[in-house]
Amino acid sequence: MKRNIVMAIGLGLLCPFFLFANIKGKNLLKKKSQDFIPSEKRPDIDTEITNKRLRADSGSKSKLSIKTFFSYTGGSIKSPLANERPLLKSSSTTRLRPALSGSVGLSYRFDIHNSLAASFGMSVVSPFHDSLDTLRQRLEVDNPSLTYSRVYRWRRWQNISSISVIWPTTDYSKLANQQSILSMGQTALTTLESLPLSIGAVVYGYYISHSDGPLPSDVPQNRRGRFDYSFSFYPFLEYALSDKYHLSTTFGWWSFNHYRKSNPWVLTQSESYQTLELGISIDRDFYLVPNIQFNPSDIRDDKTNVGLNIYMNVF
Repeated sequence: MKRNIVMAIGLGLLCPFFLFANIKGKNLLKKKSQDFIPSEKRPDIDTEITNKRLRADSGSKSKLSIKTFFSYTGGSIKSPLANERPLLKSSSTTRLRPALSGSVGLSYRFDIHNSLAASFGMSVVSPFHDSLDTLRQRLEVDNPSLTYSRVYRWRRWQNISSISVIWPTTDYSKLANQQSILSMGQTALTTLESLPLSIGAVVYGYYISHSDGPLPSDVPQNRRGRFDYSFSFYPFLEYALSDKYHLSTTFGWWSFNHYRKSNPWVLTQSESYQTLELGISIDRDFYLVPNIQFNPSDIRDDKTNVGLNIYMNVF
């Protein structure tokens, strides 16, 4: 009973944000200097970026806005509301806790293509399974960052390019002697002419600087070994069921880490996963993605994670 009450309170707290994001465009004043330019002559990034998720991911079209992203990873399909979730590694029997994580940032748009965001991360374990007092004590606000993004179209390809500097402040980061993280990401997709089908990929890489040198334990054989750079390539497919609903799958098959004590050119591949997603476009700046993650080499209902991703821009 207590768990159901806490879950209801948590969902209730999220509802005002959803409602506000959905109606914000109708209630905000729009008296800006740009209003004196005929609307048909104003540059509009939405003429270049037509994909609904990329629009929400690119941030609001306003000069100054709040950009947020939240991700909830829950239990398996078999027990979606359980206070544990399986690790997707095929050989693992480890059980983790459900987690809600995300970022909130203040974004400044220089023009329709370029923006800069100052953000911070937040996370909480078992957000719908404990009392509010316990959740407040467990909530972590960490990892301030600065991100430059460019949104653009190149021929038939819609793109988001970004580069971030992150100052790690989590307990793990301190124990691992991490100093800073430099990350770069590229998302690109194109839509087929004959079908409402988009193909694309996410390419992501980052480098972690440490305050100490490599240790003998920083090897792939040690599951607690530290790595200093990583590279990932995630292709995806998206089918437009309608203007509002989009079915997609992401192939998380190619992700590689370099452990600090390894040869500089030796990379260790992470365990593969795949995601099935239903994208729901509520508003230009509000996009929901309920999803299921599973291991393609070990497909079982008790070795899955159900989740929800939320893209939301305010103002």
